[in-house]
Amino acid sequence: MAYGVKYRLEFSDVLGNGKKIEILKNNYSGTVLPLIGTGDPVSIKWDGDDDFYSPIIGSTCTLNLFVTNEVQYENFYAFDEEEFQVKIYYKDASNNYQIYWTGFIVTDSYKQALMSPPYQISLQANDGLGLLETKFVGIDNNDVFDIAHTNTTTLAQNLITNCISKTNLGLNVYFSTGLRVGNQLTAYVENTTLFGFGSAKYNEKLKVHNCKKYLTNVLRTLNCRIFQALGNWYIVSNSDYMDNDFFEDIFDGTIQQEIRSEDTKRLQTELDERPEFRIYNNSAVNISDIELDVFLKTKTDLTPLDNDLTVEYIPPAKIVEDNIKQDSLSNFVKIGNLDPTFELPTNEWTIVSNRGTIGEFDFVSSGVKSFKTTQKTSNQSTYTEMLKSNGASISGVGESDTVKFKGTFYFDGTTNAAVFSYDIKRTHGSTVKYWNSTNDNWNNTTQNNLIKIESDNEFQSFSENMTMDVTSSVFQFEIIIYLPFAISGSTMSGFYIDDLLVEREFDAFKDVRYSQNRTENSNKIDADYQIIGNPNVTFLRRAQAQNVQTSPIATTQQKINDYRTHLTRYEGTFYNNNKTPVSLRNKIWIDFAKVFIQYVDGGQETNRIYTNDSVSDIIVGDYVTGGTGQGKITTDIQVTQVVTGSPNYIVLDTNLQITPSVDDVFAITEQSFVNFPISNEYPTHEPVSCIIDSMEYNVKANTAKVVMHVPNQGEDVQATLRQSTQ
Repeated sequence: MAYGVKYRLEFSDVLGNGKKIEILKNNYSGTVLPLIGTGDPVSIKWDGDDDFYSPIIGSTCTLNLFVTNEVQYENFYAFDEEEFQVKIYYKDASNNYQIYWTGFIVTDSYKQALMSPPYQISLQANDGLGLLETKFVGIDNNDVFDIAHTNTTTLAQNLITNCISKTNLGLNVYFSTGLRVGNQLTAYVENTTLFGFGSAKYNEKLKVHNCKKYLTNVLRTLNCRIFQALGNWYIVSNSDYMDNDFFEDIFDGTIQQEIRSEDTKRLQTELDERPEFRIYNNSAVNISDIELDVFLKTKTDLTPLDNDLTVEYIPPAKIVEDNIKQDSLSNFVKIGNLDPTFELPTNEWTIVSNRGTIGEFDFVSSGVKSFKTTQKTSNQSTYTEMLKSNGASISGVGESDTVKFKGTFYFDGTTNAAVFSYDIKRTHGSTVKYWNSTNDNWNNTTQNNLIKIESDNEFQSFSENMTMDVTSSVFQFEIIIYLPFAISGSTMSGFYIDDLLVEREFDAFKDVRYSQNRTENSNKIDADYQIIGNPNVTFLRRAQAQNVQTSPIATTQQKINDYRTHLTRYEGTFYNNNKTPVSLRNKIWIDFAKVFIQYVDGGQETNRIYTNDSVSDIIVGDYVTGGTGQGKITTDIQVTQVVTGSPNYIVLDTNLQITPSVDDVFAITEQSFVNFPISNEYPTHEPVSCIIDSMEYNVKANTAKVVMHVPNQGEDVQATLRQSTQ
């Protein structure tokens, strides 16, 4: 699709920062027409779940416009969903427009006042993440059902080309997962092929997942989330979204203890946070790697408004439990034909003499493709081959084991009597046999088995058990389907076949429950998802772990870490003091200190704090909090004197009980936070920055109402891992 700008509105927010709304139409190349905005022309909302581990955070844009006698618009509701695209822009520090958000107008949410002009209309657009539920995940040639096949599709390629790109927005994807494969710092999880094979794209009944389900399973497996920010998709960790230099220091063992305290010191001294992002374009090509500052600080960058900032303390967890469906992993072991769902781009079936086609038809049982023929025979004794499977091997089948022949079909037409015939050819070594469905035995010649078409114009399923009479390390099976027979007088527009396969009984991959358990606390955090990749061979590395773990162990450890104590969650409205709008990419540090000073060894006095930092902003009567360990200040202490020297120091109205350690950081504030602390750790500030879970951004007012949580990824908390099959 080629979109051209049809409508445009340029305006400024309350700070005078330039903003722009554009509505683009498919294949439009005419004059750009004006939009007339209300006093609140645009807002964008990201709806996160109360469970902040929920992986998909979709967004919706609301446009509030006026229709006048001079300015009128098309009937947006009368077109297809992707006919009109909305783009929201902001002006950067160089006065250039940069994209902030984009999506398509939703045609079922149009509202207008029933009156003569001027009157107001409201339009909604969304980013397409929610609509992924209506689209099937793409199947590529690496999804062939062959246990011997070596996958070459990376996780990023599967996520982007086969899933995220179906939003049709053409955006780049930024990855910052906090996970590596093995112990190599540069072995990024999105670049591995271990997660690429197609078992993750099917459920245990061999039905192709929709894109939203597939995306959810992938992100649940990695404990990550996806959202749109500043005109790009971001996939980041729910727990380990952090500064890259700090991540590397933990990963290589430079920092092994007091991880959270070290992060607090880093924030206080550096006042930035730069995660590493690996950027992929819409074709899943890695175009660059970059570190971006995502740090915002209350008071400096964000001013709290309306006295509505609230804090919630969620009880710590006793149990973190992931219930994992992994029986779909068996599909690649037990199925004996390469493309049972007809979804592969490269045809893995032999269509005899052009007696049918594989394509996207109206009648499919799973995914978007099926096999169709419009040919039939009027003689039930005539067996004309039309379709043959290209076989994959099935290993480990013993005598008396059961192998199944299964499938679905649809007769589009009218008939009183119809059947289709088939043969199952089995080869091991030089021995070839054909199965007889009536006697359940194997013979030397074709058997022309029959399946009756019980009804027309609806899908029918069948499943035939084939008892094996010999043991072999490897069998090859070939499915042979003959043209359908319909009695004279029948009409047939098409005969469709889907989900056609031979499979052995195999259930080595049972559903598994992974749980991290502690003896104290009461809260339970759980999740249900289908794992991607084989957890027995896929080993991931978190920075804090110092060793590799399977993905369920890694993600449950992250969650029990977050909930080791009461988890802090904030909700409130902030005024943005910067030109760049707030986005879910940002992290927000809740900090109401006016200055931090770092302790140095300057003398023996117990009522002084020595520092090489500036003390020019400190005045007599200010309050002091902070420190670490046993030396942390937890009572009201005030400044009685400020002295400039070498080093500088402040005099306190109370003697410290324990001499601070060198490099301890203290916060100075105008008011006491001891009785009404900001954090359950430090009265004036949180130890680390918050991850934003939900947000509503009012573009004109330049305000952001956010819900955010404080992660707690210090040293791993001790918990008992339990693993059980379900």
